[in-house]
Amino acid sequence: MNIVVCVGSSCYSKDSCGVIRELRKLIQKYDLSDVTVSASFCLGHCSREGVAVEIGGERLNGVTAENAKNIFEKYILSSVACSSR
Repeated sequence: MNIVVCVGSSCYSKDSCGVIRELRKLIQKYDLSDVTVSASFCLGHCSREGVAVEIGGERLNGVTAENAKNIFEKYILSSVACSSR
């Protein structure tokens, strides 16, 4: 599974690099070698707050380094748990 984080100018100014760092830490913490994070220029979903992120084809807005853990748990860990059953 790949997590795509927007690093376009709008999202970059909202700390998209911090979001990437947090997601990479979580991937390492849970030892999820099949989950990757990549950067992309504008995903076309600029929002007033937070960064645009795409997980498994689903676009999310308003992601921050602070809420990245909750999003990771909801979209990544739950998906990994379901696929391992």
